[in-house]
Amino acid sequence: MTHPASAVQTTTRVPIPRPVLWLGAAVFTATTALTLYGAHGRYEIPIVMTGIIITVIGVYGFLLPRKLAQESAGGTALILSGIAAVLFLPAFWSGQSLILGAAGALLGYVGRKAPTGAGKSIAAIVVGLVASISYFAIYVLDAILPPGTA
Repeated sequence: MTHPASAVQTTTRVPIPRPVLWLGAAVFTATTALTLYGAHGRYEIPIVMTGIIITVIGVYGFLLPRKLAQESAGGTALILSGIAAVLFLPAFWSGQSLILGAAGALLGYVGRKAPTGAGKSIAAIVVGLVASISYFAIYVLDAILPPGTA
């Protein structure tokens, strides 16, 4: 029995650029450390860490390498940064605002000089950085303010 050539699907492996690996590792380390610092109980840690691991692998292992290979990814960068900004207040404890905000800012930085989508890329940088910095600010304020005021 022969199979038509169109039925055979080949996939090419997209290499992960070194800056993406470093940023992914840094984001994973930071979100893990702050999750361990801010957890209210031992049962919270595995639940949050599962979400962190899945998101870091999905975003930094699959999404970013493919989008960085495209000429313009301003829309994707802005979506990542926008989701990070929306999740910041209701779900800062999940680490998603740092994971997605840093990815959106990186993708926006790379696409800021693209022939199309440069405006979206610049907006993604700003929104992603604000979401990422705000994530750290919550933990800094929690550490320096007296108990019961944060």
